[in-house]
Amino acid sequence: MEAVKVQPNGRHVVSTGHNYSMPVTYGGWFEVMSEDGKAIEPVPTVAELAALWPAECVVREAVRAIVYSNMKHSSTDQLHANATRLDQTRTVAAGELLILRDVVEATVETPSSRVDEMTSGGPAAGHVPETRQYLRCVDAAGDHVFLAMNQVLPRNVGKAC
Repeated sequence: MEAVKVQPNGRHVVSTGHNYSMPVTYGGWFEVMSEDGKAIEPVPTVAELAALWPAECVVREAVRAIVYSNMKHSSTDQLHANATRLDQTRTVAAGELLILRDVVEATVETPSSRVDEMTSGGPAAGHVPETRQYLRCVDAAGDHVFLAMNQVLPRNVGKAC
């Protein structure tokens, strides 16, 4: 494999004179870097990732996410029509490829504060249902991975080229 650089006009490719050997079985990723060796800026939040909406993205560092593996064959209509329990979490490992699907709303139970319980009579279990937005992605195993829209991803996700 030969290393090349693109001329500023974007029309010509020039060899740098360096050749590299790469095993045919290599299953990893390459990162395109600028001439001065700087990598592309990662996406800092899930909301920004949703705004950019690349078809897929690569996770740069492990991140916690909510998963729902029984949805492999469910349609989007079923996701919105049925009450979906989002209560299992897992760590999405660095290097995993996520395919962006849509933004969904889900009701989650959050612990209520003591003041809320006293002023409103409080729920029996001490939890208050709250609707939140999630970016729904699909991983390589076909599991649905939900990232909270307000989740911060420092150095975690970069657009795949």
